[in-house]
Amino acid sequence: MELKELQILVAVAEEGRVKKAAARLRCTIPAVRGVISKLEKEAGTPLFERSKKHELYLTTAGESLVDYAKRLLLLQDEALAAVEQMEIAKACRPKSFGQAK
Repeated sequence: MELKELQILVAVAEEGRVKKAAARLRCTIPAVRGVISKLEKEAGTPLFERSKKHELYLTTAGESLVDYAKRLLLLQDEALAAVEQMEIAKACRPKSFGQAK
């Protein structure tokens, strides 16, 4: 599972429709469907129940995976923010006189 795939999973879960998730993520409907299919194969169980109106509802397994996915995506955001803060602090640190670089 890749973080991008988990981002797609969360978008589909939040939107309830593949078409809306694809629009939100600016990707194609077949790409979103492919990721969901891949994740379901990897999990070994359906992650969504599908209605006749093309609405998607999370299964128990889907709810569990979405919870973990949200945590992983949050950790990714936190890690990137921490690195960014280190770079800002490094750039703002005064250089010592007499140091050659």
